[in-house]
This record gives sequence, C-alpha cells and structure tokens, in this order.
Amino acid sequence: VLPGCGGWRFPVPARVPAWPPLGPVLAMGAARLAGIARAPLPTAPLLFAEFVLGAGIGAQFSGIGLRELLRGGLIAVLSTVYMLALSLAFAWALAPLTGIAFPALFLALSPGGMSGVSLVALALGVEPAFVTFHNLFRVILILLAGPVVFRWARRKSAAAARRADR
Repeated sequence: VLPGCGGWRFPVPARVPAWPPLGPVLAMGAARLAGIARAPLPTAPLLFAEFVLGAGIGAQFSGIGLRELLRGGLIAVLSTVYMLALSLAFAWALAPLTGIAFPALFLALSPGGMSGVSLVALALGVEPAFVTFHNLFRVILILLAGPVVFRWARRKSAAAARRADR
C-alpha cells in the first residue's frame, strides 16, 4: 500500500491526464514487479473505496427522469453488447494465432472494471495477471490518447465551423 500512496506524491509529468489515480497504479505495479510489495491488497480499504465511488456515481443520477434513465440504459446495453461482440471476435481470431487460450483473451479484451474482470478470471482459472495487465493497458491508453483525440476532434470541428461561416 505504501508504494501506491507514494505514487500519488510523485511529481506530475507534463500534461499527463488523471495522474492522481494513475501515479499510484504505476508505483504499485513497479513495486510488485520489483518484488518489494508482495502482500495481498487489503479488503476493507478496497470495499470502502468502491462504496465511495459507487455513491458518488449514484448521486449523479439525482433528478434524472425515467425516460432519460431508460434511454441511457438502452445506450449502455447496446454499447456493452457491441464491445463484447468485438472482444469475442478479436479473441476468437487471436487465439489460434497466439496460442493463448480463448477465455484468457476474451477476458483480457472485454470491457469492464479491472477488479470484476480479474475476479471472473480467478473463478475460471485464467491467469488474473494477464487479464489485469491488458485491462490496465487499455485504461492507460485511454487516459493518454483520449485528450489527444478530443483536442484533434475539437480543432477539426472548429475548422469545419469556420468554413461553414464563410
């Protein structure tokens, strides 16, 4: 836990988005790889953190009407089915090429929280480190690439608006 807490205090690299959660994850990963941190993660703080995050997310739904909630739910279901279908297709295509078991690839590529997907991996007898690494890589890629993509899209949209004004 100490390396993770220390990771939060590292100087923030230039323009790295979401450093407060990313710094501790990277510090803890480095400590585990170096063999410094071997203790299992404490359950009570994890449960408390999940409770606080869940309450914060749930509070965002205050004041939303049933129609808007159902519309958002439908979009969530459709996007989840779409992402699972993509994960299924890629896992099916990559399994014979890589020699990695289909369940491991499917869990590594599927959407979801790292803790949930890792628990499913444990239950299925799939190496959780493999699954967690790929999910962490996806999160880091999104955190680093997201701002770049959004800046590009914003500039492209502004340029299109300027052309339309002429």
